[in-house]
Amino acid sequence: KIIKKAALQASDLTSKLLSFTRKEESLKPVNLSIHDTISNAIKLLERSIDKRITINSELESNIDTICGEESQLQNIFINLGINASHAMSKKEAEGVITFQTSRVTLTQKDCNNYVQDISPGQFIHVQVADNGSGIPQANLQKIFEPFYTTKKDKGTGLGLASVYTTIEQHKGSLSVYSEENIGTIFHIFLPLSDEVLPESDESNKEILYGKGTILLIDDEELIRETTTSILLELGYEVLTAVDGEEGVKVFSENYKNIDLVLLDMIMPKLNGSGCFLELKKIDENVKVILASGFSQESDLQIMKDNDVLGFMQKPYDLLTLSQRVFDAIQR
Repeated sequence: KIIKKAALQASDLTSKLLSFTRKEESLKPVNLSIHDTISNAIKLLERSIDKRITINSELESNIDTICGEESQLQNIFINLGINASHAMSKKEAEGVITFQTSRVTLTQKDCNNYVQDISPGQFIHVQVADNGSGIPQANLQKIFEPFYTTKKDKGTGLGLASVYTTIEQHKGSLSVYSEENIGTIFHIFLPLSDEVLPESDESNKEILYGKGTILLIDDEELIRETTTSILLELGYEVLTAVDGEEGVKVFSENYKNIDLVLLDMIMPKLNGSGCFLELKKIDENVKVILASGFSQESDLQIMKDNDVLGFMQKPYDLLTLSQRVFDAIQR
């Protein structure tokens, strides 16, 4: 249990780092929980800023669904958190960063008071406050300008500029209040979505056993051994291959008896997308589930365009594997 918990924590941190740095233009706004986005940002901050700084979370809005892009919104709170930590780097007393949310209704009169062009309606108000050194009044009007920085060689001056742009793109508003030697509060208003996010489905959480032959193509020996062990326990027969080229060879020799292929995306010699296209040449009806810790969106799109059955994020567990494999073979 300890090993599994550690692996899942490492996976969770890695996925958040990838989300933080992801720059694909293909990302499209979706309905999401801004509370989850803030919580994920806090988890990253807790692992990266000075351990002497306390991060408080007071996510009290009873509605937190907005329409936006997860990675861009997460970057907002990462940037503000890092800036706050820098403002407290020389502080002798304990530093505190507080993320707080509330639900508010903005009238047209309210909207007229903000620099950004926002429309009246229901908003979530996010406050990011710190008790750091504060921002001099002379600098407050400049902090959102691109390339403006007071950190000399340590900053690019793009952090707050990107925060401002992202909030503007999400049809929200951003303002700041600060007093030297007391602290700073950033006020963010983001329009709430009318859609309610579905609750996670807690049904169908049983381990599913089945029959059939599965070809497992993965260059990691540990993955091959553990996944093979699980699949055998679930009732399946298993063939393995150590890379894409061997996977194509094994499949060509046994494709009439293979019910499903579990395919890793990043491998030597022939990667997942290349291997998948070769498998399709041998049997256009081949059933494939992708499994990877990280994949390029362009590679995934090739698979989607060619009717791949699904994608499993590594590390996957017994329950997830059993359900995905069972469902795929039944199709």
